[in-house]
Amino acid sequence: SAALNSFIHVVMYSYYLGSALNFGFVRFIKKYITMMQMTQFVTMMIQSVYDLQTGAGGYPVLPTRILFFYMITLLALFLNFF
Repeated sequence: SAALNSFIHVVMYSYYLGSALNFGFVRFIKKYITMMQMTQFVTMMIQSVYDLQTGAGGYPVLPTRILFFYMITLLALFLNFF
């Protein structure tokens, strides 16, 4: 999930740079960035459910549950924005 998050941020900040430099051709990517972020939230929700069900990785239960509910809130906000 950290690698996916980093990739999404590289794409986001590349878009911000292109926008700041007035590269008009980067505007088409705006909706795809939002879709990529929502996909990231769903995959992190799936990972947290997997970790909770299997005990994989030995992650603590409370932070994993918090992650799951945090991803739900982010997904809801981004769906509303989208």
